[in-house]
Formats: sequence, C-alpha cells, structure tokens
Amino acid sequence: MEQIKRAYTNHSEGKAHAKLILGGEHSVVYGTPAVVLPVPLSVIAKVTKNDESDHICIRSMLVVGNDRESSSLLDGYFRMIKQIQELCHIPKLDRALNIEILSDIPIRSGLGSSAAVANAIAIAVFKFYKGNVPKDLLYQAVHIAECYAHGNPSGMDMIATSENTPIVFKRNLSNPNKPFHFKKVPIAGTYYFVTGLTGIEVMTKTVVEKFAQTLNQNCEDDYLYGLNDFDAVVSKMLAALKFGNLKALGEAMNDNHQLLMQYGVSSPALDRLASTAISSGALGAKLTGKGVGGAMIALCDTLEIANTVRQSLLIQGAKKSYCFCISKSGITGF
Repeated sequence: MEQIKRAYTNHSEGKAHAKLILGGEHSVVYGTPAVVLPVPLSVIAKVTKNDESDHICIRSMLVVGNDRESSSLLDGYFRMIKQIQELCHIPKLDRALNIEILSDIPIRSGLGSSAAVANAIAIAVFKFYKGNVPKDLLYQAVHIAECYAHGNPSGMDMIATSENTPIVFKRNLSNPNKPFHFKKVPIAGTYYFVTGLTGIEVMTKTVVEKFAQTLNQNCEDDYLYGLNDFDAVVSKMLAALKFGNLKALGEAMNDNHQLLMQYGVSSPALDRLASTAISSGALGAKLTGKGVGGAMIALCDTLEIANTVRQSLLIQGAKKSYCFCISKSGITGF
C-alpha cells in the first residue's frame, strides 16, 4: 500500500449523523433491500495531538478513557483508530491523540449512534493524518468498530450515517468480497417525518433471534418465501418516493409495521405510538430498527400535522420526539 504522508494540521474534525430505517429492517439480514433515511442529529469528533502522554484519549459526556485503561464502550473505537494509524503508516511518536466526542444522538435507540460515532472519529483521524478521507479505507476502519459493537454488522448503519441522502441498502450474501451494495434513492415531493422514542432498551441480538425463529416457523422448509412480503413493501416505498406519492408511502409503512407485528418484533409501546400518530393525522407509522424497544417513525404531509403528531406522541409516553423534512433539496430538522 502506498504510504500516506502526514498532513500539516494540529486539529481536525469529523462529522456524521443519525439514521432511521424507513423499511426493510430485519429482513435486510437475509438479503432483501432496506430503505434508510438520514436524520439531522449529529456527532462531531475533534482530534488534536496529545502532548501530555503517549496515549490515545477519548472524552465524551458518557464515557472517558484511554487505550491503556479503556472502558468496554471505547475498545472498538481504539482498535479502529490504531488500524487507521497502521493503514497510514504513522510513526509511534505521532500516535498519541486527544479525541473529544460531541453528540446529540440518543444511544440504544435505533438511530445508529455507535456507527455515527465511529464514522465521525475515523473521518477526523484520517483528516488529521492525511488531510482527506479515502472512502475505501474509511469503510474498512469503521467496520472494525462496528464488528466490536455488534458482532456481525450488515454495514448498513456504517453507510447510512455517512451518506446525506436516503439510500437503498442490500447485503450481498453470495460474495464475501463485496458484502453489500447501496445506491441513493431518487426523491420527488416533500416528506415530513416524526419519530418517537420509547425509552425501552433491548438487546439487538435477542430481537434478531426472535425474528429468525418466527420466520422459520412461518415458512417451514422455505424460509425465504416469507421474505417476499417484506421485499414487496420496500419496492412500494421506493416507487412512492420516486413519484412523490405520500399516500402510497404511508400505506407501505403501515403494511411494514403489520408484518413486523406478525413476526413478534413490535411491542405494546411501539404499537401505541404508531396508533397515536395515525389518529393524530399521520399518513403512516411503523416501528423502526430492531423493534420491541427503540423508536417508531411517522409520515406527515404538512409541517402543521407533523408538529401535532409530535405533541401527541409525547403526551402518549414517547420519551423523546424528533421532526425532520426530506425533499429533493435536502434534509432539515424542525
């Protein structure tokens, strides 16, 4: 590999954002597509040289540690940083860093917090040493942190928290050298989304195993047959986004939620918030992410209705609620 020269900088920043799955969660593990949205909640990583010790130090509101006395929450990030330093052939004298993390993404809520933090750190470290960010090396590095956090990640969160537009993501189960592919989703129209967080934390592995068990039970010998309904819902979503058909998108979201309920990965809290959103004027609502706990997402056709839905969700027990708008011109929070 060509040696990467040290950039002439004493400070660098990296930024990434949250994500939400519009459709295709769980089934994406088995090779069907998923639609993922960027969410305007951000993580900023600030990197400076550590002149006071020979350690890599990470500081955030949640946890502080260094690579010699690390919290388990930070181990994956330290491994990622050291891999970047190896990839960039950085001398040991230049490897001591101070990294400050500033984040407004709630953790363990299906918003991609761990991947966003990894992306922000990796971008900042690459900028610090190189001055720019090689995408192939970025993905290689972030995957290390995500493997430590999730075991066998699909790569979806890693991509979705670094892309600023909606994407369709699909795992490539037949080619380990190219484990996934994604593309940007063409957008027509304006979409107002509202999220509601239950505040319930559940282990991702537990919910994934529950979905797998139900999938096998429902489909007997041919479990892939049961994925057709999920595939069809995502296809409907993509067509609706392409042509700006908000009604069709809302219907597809409702269908997706019903499917996820049938597969046992919803919960009374998520069902209540989805129902509240619909009764308050949303065109569609569904759980997003792993389910059981975490978050739901609702679609509205006006800003006024979106604000009404948000207030209703909070009244009905949502711990937090966020609103954002996606259109051809970009994404904005409100």
